[in-house]
Amino acid sequence: MNSFTQLSTERKVFITFALMFCVLMLLGATAIVTSRRFLSTTDMVSHTYAVIARIKAVRAALDQTESAQRAFIITGDDAFLLPQDASLSDLDTALADLRDLTSDNPVQQRRLDRLGGLVAEWRARLSDMQLLRQQQGFAAAAAQVRLRTLADVSAAISGVLDAMRGEEQRLLAGRLGREKIRSRVMFSIYGLIGVAALGFMVAIYPRIRTEIVRRREAQAALAAANAELEAKAGQLESANKELESFSYSVSHDLRSPLRAIAGYGRMLEEDHSGTLDQEGLRLLGVIRKNADRMGGLIDDLLAFSRLGRKSLELTLVDMAGLAARAREELNTAEPGSTRQFDIDPLPPVPGDTALLQQVWINLLSNAVKYSSRTAQPRISVSSHDDGEERVYCVRDNGAGFDMRYYHKLFGVFQRLHAQDQFPGTGIGLAIVHRIITRHGGRVWAESVPGEGASFYFALPRGEQS
Repeated sequence: MNSFTQLSTERKVFITFALMFCVLMLLGATAIVTSRRFLSTTDMVSHTYAVIARIKAVRAALDQTESAQRAFIITGDDAFLLPQDASLSDLDTALADLRDLTSDNPVQQRRLDRLGGLVAEWRARLSDMQLLRQQQGFAAAAAQVRLRTLADVSAAISGVLDAMRGEEQRLLAGRLGREKIRSRVMFSIYGLIGVAALGFMVAIYPRIRTEIVRRREAQAALAAANAELEAKAGQLESANKELESFSYSVSHDLRSPLRAIAGYGRMLEEDHSGTLDQEGLRLLGVIRKNADRMGGLIDDLLAFSRLGRKSLELTLVDMAGLAARAREELNTAEPGSTRQFDIDPLPPVPGDTALLQQVWINLLSNAVKYSSRTAQPRISVSSHDDGEERVYCVRDNGAGFDMRYYHKLFGVFQRLHAQDQFPGTGIGLAIVHRIITRHGGRVWAESVPGEGASFYFALPRGEQS
């Protein structure tokens, strides 16, 4: 007892709950066993009542048959034999039912064997008396009745039926007694369960109340955190819109001075190239080259910023057609190329046709660019279903990239190769990533340096596809 009092409150509560739970489980198991036995006894009582009912049915069929027999002997009218036939049929049915119902009781089965013999003898004497009445008349049949040959057999049958009924009543009394005892036990157990449950509830109520208060406080804190998060999300969305607007404005405003730089550089080269030495011409070429590159950067930045401003126009998109159109544009741009395109059948998917066309153009042009230094460039396009998503893949056998720098792959102006190796602005994959995520999809890549790269994007299949 002293060791229990030294335990912490939580351990005391746990031990109390464990003991109450074990008591409830023990009482519950006892109740289940007792209930099953109670139901079994109830079934046996019902079975006994069914046997007694069939014994009564046999006796009733015998009485009805003999009544019809007496009426026929007195009147000689065959009409009285019709109900007799029905009674004999009922007798056969009742005897068959008794045989089935008492199949587990050898004593009753032996009595049924004797009863079967007596009934057969009774029916034979019954038939003899009917024949005697029909052939020799009332006097001969009445004389036979006075000999009590049929009555003796009927009395023997009644004795067997009384013995069977007595046996069933004895069984019934024992079963009813057991049922009564078990019902009392069940009520006692259920009472104990009720008391134990009440004690359990009284013990656990303070804990439950504390838990309810704690959860309410947690819910209030969560609601406050959600409200703060929603406010910050609104601020972030507003900031993103402002940033997109700023990016668009800056990119648009940079076009004018850039066009002036490119224009004056071209005029200087055309009109004054004779007055410049080789170093001056080289520097002028560097100016024009970087002006063109900056123009490409601005165009890509404008395209990227427009993605956040453009609403999606969803239709069922012919992805095979978009991939084929992008391939034709690339082949037209380089008519003498030896690269090979392998495009598998591509199932359609819900999306914005114009934006997904840009995805195919960017991915295929990316594959063309990074496989351009391969002896036999090969680009393959395939797709497969993955649960609720439809996955598309663009694979090339080009330069590939180091997966250690994968985190930079889809960033704006992030490049994994030098400009002199493979030209570009480093925004094409960022555009792909933004378009796919706006469609509720995802994009990723796999590569080994020198062994090519595989770019995947997955889109929800939707109900139409």
